[in-house]
Amino acid sequence: MDDAPATSLVLVRPGPRWEPDRPLAAQRYAAAHMAWIRKHVASGTALIAGPIWHYNEPLTGDLVGVLVLNLPVDAATALTRTDPAVIAERLTMSVHPFYRVVVDPEPTPDGSGDALDSAAAQRF
Repeated sequence: MDDAPATSLVLVRPGPRWEPDRPLAAQRYAAAHMAWIRKHVASGTALIAGPIWHYNEPLTGDLVGVLVLNLPVDAATALTRTDPAVIAERLTMSVHPFYRVVVDPEPTPDGSGDALDSAAAQRF
């Protein structure tokens, strides 16, 4: 039985060509990156997307933003490679399995109504 999740967590970090003294909004390929994000949010492929700090301020840590993609890891990895800012090495994206918790409209045997979206839930 395949218990891989249907969703993926993507961590977005500065790439080798990131300009550390410029905020995300001023980085080269920022507009193309945002168009890529908006396209995937509008299509429902990206469930959540956004920076983790104010995009008009220089980055102070090593994490730019996060995405939750409605795709398994292999498909999500392939998709992240199409982001223009990733292609231009301004950003890097690492993809991880994401076991999303969903609320089932029917109560579970314990009455909580909560379930994981994967067969892995049966291990808990």
